[in-house]
Amino acid sequence: MNRLRCLKTNSFGNLTSLLKLDLHGNNIRSIDGRTFSMMSRLESLNLKKNPLKALKAGSFDELLQLKHIYFDEFHLCSLALHVRVCEPRGDGISSIAHLLDSVVLRVSVWLVAFVAGLGNVAVLVGRFLLAEPNEVHSFYIKNLSLADLLMSVYLFVIAAYDVAFRGHYIHHETKWRHSWQCSLCGFLSTLSSESSVLILTIITIDR
Repeated sequence: MNRLRCLKTNSFGNLTSLLKLDLHGNNIRSIDGRTFSMMSRLESLNLKKNPLKALKAGSFDELLQLKHIYFDEFHLCSLALHVRVCEPRGDGISSIAHLLDSVVLRVSVWLVAFVAGLGNVAVLVGRFLLAEPNEVHSFYIKNLSLADLLMSVYLFVIAAYDVAFRGHYIHHETKWRHSWQCSLCGFLSTLSSESSVLILTIITIDR
């Protein structure tokens, strides 16, 4: 370990015949766009255990012979789409191929979204149509159902984008994470969770 912090352009300009480069366990935070431009024969690059913060698009484009590349976070594989093997393949929820990698997770998201959506819509309709002797309690239940309905909307959006990105998620990963749709999903999830807890607390205290 050399505790490198930044890889400048042509840092390895004299290593034109190198086949394997292991840089894991350093303190590399940024890599310039043409750092590896002279290493046309490189086949394996290990960048694990580095706090990579600034990687420019095209940093690995000139490594045409690169067959293996290793990061700590799978989303960095979007910068090396031409490399046959990029690890890690996922983070336990998403993977290079899918937004929701597990089949069980995909089915669960759709199931919970449908059940929560239909159930809470039914509660809201029932509460608005039927006369309630305790209007305060009914008001709490309506708001709780609305909060839970927001979680259903969140799950539907995630499930829909999982279908849209199926099989090639890594090509959309960066754009998706910085999109307003992803931000909206985060907002809905947080609002739903916090509102549900607050309303349940109020109901418990009121009773």
